[in-house]
Amino acid sequence: MATSPVPDVVLKADISLVVLNITATITGLVGNSLATIYFSRSSPRKKNKLVISLYTAVSVTDLGLCVAQIPVLVSTVAERHPAYFSQGILCVAWRVIFKTLQRFSVFLVVVMSITRAVGLLCPFKQINDTAVLSATWTYM
Repeated sequence: MATSPVPDVVLKADISLVVLNITATITGLVGNSLATIYFSRSSPRKKNKLVISLYTAVSVTDLGLCVAQIPVLVSTVAERHPAYFSQGILCVAWRVIFKTLQRFSVFLVVVMSITRAVGLLCPFKQINDTAVLSATWTYM
């Protein structure tokens, strides 16, 4: 089956998309790698155990999202040649991984927001770290 040539407008849009995507991916890989290293090496005091755990989880999840973006970049750079996505099973696996990481990342931000709100509204209330982390891992 012959493919039709890609119009110039689409190629220009692809170039812009690739430049933005590469920039975001590299920035995300570097930033989240540094954040993961920083938070994993932090010595959590009893008070900050939950915060450090959540920040580490967000960094690792976002790092996974950046890595999952690489096959899309390869496909786009190769003028939309399917590359890794020519296999149906790889396509399905990539989608499951990517969607799971996206949802988990949003969930972690919601958990962080709720724990911060509780901390601001009830400053003397002790948040049960084990319950929050258990709920987080259960969601995953």
